[in-house]
Amino acid sequence: MLQKVNRLLTILMFSLIGVYIGYCIYTYADYRARPGLYSAPWYTQLLVYGACVLVLLAILLAAKLVIRHLYAKRQRAIAAAMRKRNASRDYYDDWYPVIRDDVIACITKEKTYPWGTDDLVKTYKCLVFWRSDRVYMCVERFVELSTNEYRCCPEYTWSIGKTLESFTEMSEQQFVDKAYNIWCNGAR
Repeated sequence: MLQKVNRLLTILMFSLIGVYIGYCIYTYADYRARPGLYSAPWYTQLLVYGACVLVLLAILLAAKLVIRHLYAKRQRAIAAAMRKRNASRDYYDDWYPVIRDDVIACITKEKTYPWGTDDLVKTYKCLVFWRSDRVYMCVERFVELSTNEYRCCPEYTWSIGKTLESFTEMSEQQFVDKAYNIWCNGAR
């Protein structure tokens, strides 16, 4: 609302200036066409109207400054409220909520790298769940809350199929490869 009033005041200010300039041009053109009509210097009227325009512009500018101050004060109050809200929010509020009934499986798998050493075995904990008519998998970055739900980090959550059959028909190697890819994409 304050921005709209501010824009309206700006339009009024420029309109007032435009009308005054137009009046000056008209008065000068009239003086050039009929100089005998003017008993005083022809620009006397322009000076009086110019003073009135300056007073009106000063009033409008003061109103704009008050509105700018009120708007800045309101924005600071909103920012303070957002900081307060963010400080009181739970860390997991931005993560996907998953109801326990939508969870298909919570699986731990190991990926062995082809180099064959024991140091290159990575264990992935995966949460597979149903959401929005798709099967999703979250790797490593999920928590179980006491409110009968899980929270999954969006960066570590990807769709792995459109149907439950696509998940059940997946081989173990395909599952481990998908878990590894999801984990790598989230880690970027």
